[in-house]
Amino acid sequence: QSEGYVRQLTGLEEARRIAFSERVKLMQDCADLQDTLDKLAATERGGPLIQGRHTKLQATCRSVADESGRLRDMNAVLGELLLSDELVENAEAE
Repeated sequence: QSEGYVRQLTGLEEARRIAFSERVKLMQDCADLQDTLDKLAATERGGPLIQGRHTKLQATCRSVADESGRLRDMNAVLGELLLSDELVENAEAE
């Protein structure tokens, strides 16, 4: 009977050691997950800032595209004026 009792205690002791090591592993996993969660939360807090910058950059891009179109139109008009002045000068020279 005492041999059975010793085996039972040995089994319980082994189970306790396994439970303890699993508890330590679970605590480490929880700490790792909390660290990951904290990093994600920090990234998420920067989301509105990034969205605001993106919106401003889109507006700037549209503004540059509009200005480019205006400059292209002005360049075309100035080119026509230059060509018409050259035609007038050539006609007067003849």
